[in-house]
Amino acid sequence: MERMELKDMVLKDPRKILDIIKKGEKRSIVEELWAFAMDEGEPKPVKKAVKKALYIIKSNGIDVDIYRPEPDQETRDVKEESAVHSVLASIPDSEGHNVLVFAVTGSGETRFDILKFLIGPDRCIYKYSAYRGSKKYFEKFKAENPAFFPLPADYGLLRLNRALEKTEIKKISGLSVLPRVLVMKEEKEVRHPVFDFVPVSVSRIVNPEDERNLFKMWEIGGLVLPENEIEVFKGEIEAAKQSRLIVMGKSPEERVKAAITKVYSVYFTAERRAVYRDMLLDIGLYFYYNGHAEYSRILIGWADRLLNINLKAADHPFLSYLVYKAFMLK
Repeated sequence: MERMELKDMVLKDPRKILDIIKKGEKRSIVEELWAFAMDEGEPKPVKKAVKKALYIIKSNGIDVDIYRPEPDQETRDVKEESAVHSVLASIPDSEGHNVLVFAVTGSGETRFDILKFLIGPDRCIYKYSAYRGSKKYFEKFKAENPAFFPLPADYGLLRLNRALEKTEIKKISGLSVLPRVLVMKEEKEVRHPVFDFVPVSVSRIVNPEDERNLFKMWEIGGLVLPENEIEVFKGEIEAAKQSRLIVMGKSPEERVKAAITKVYSVYFTAERRAVYRDMLLDIGLYFYYNGHAEYSRILIGWADRLLNINLKAADHPFLSYLVYKAFMLK
């Protein structure tokens, strides 16, 4: 059995290891499990699943300890360490999904492992794909996909590992056997790279015309609140609009206004504000690379204002724009 197949099988169901042992591969399988268990580079879920598999084998009368290597014994061929060559991110689609692309290679290689992750607005991974491609292919991909922009490797890894933590890894094929170089042993805080390119010391006095023009750019103007998350609010607002009765002393117009106020107070939680902050900073970095630093500075300002817990969502230009499009634009 191939090494990666063994790891994937143990992660999904450690009990299946007995079926492999019964086929007569006892020694090689147990030695490989010990190699995983003693490898400091393996993530915790792998180590936990492997130790469970070893326990299951031992519980069935097989002495696994005799195959345990000495601490200084080489248990497997040492493979050349891979490295992250490049990271790309896409600007968010209308509802906040974006794609992270990693090009991973070993030193001296001319081909990449190209890994794509679709991440949703809830910061979970929805899809994963991997394939081999030449450096020429990767350059062609960048040229043909202008909605993608480069990220520093450390920041790209931070975003990926935060998404992995929120994702049920076993439900998406391949996520459990990612290249080791993509799995961070411990999280290190890395600020968004847009701050390295657009100086925060530059005056952020907003030119009203630039702000109006920014909403005309499809990268911002095309964003919407996810339909599946605002259905309840829409139903309440539509009911208030259609009724001409005075209910509990409130006119239809007053009830609509109250319902809109509820959207601002209930929907835009601290977690959602953090998601929108990342989206704005991503688009700001994209604009920087495309020669619109004036828009980048506005977006950095908007993003920082989302951190202000005392700022009402209704007073934020971007959030109020989203609400206007969702509930008031006919």
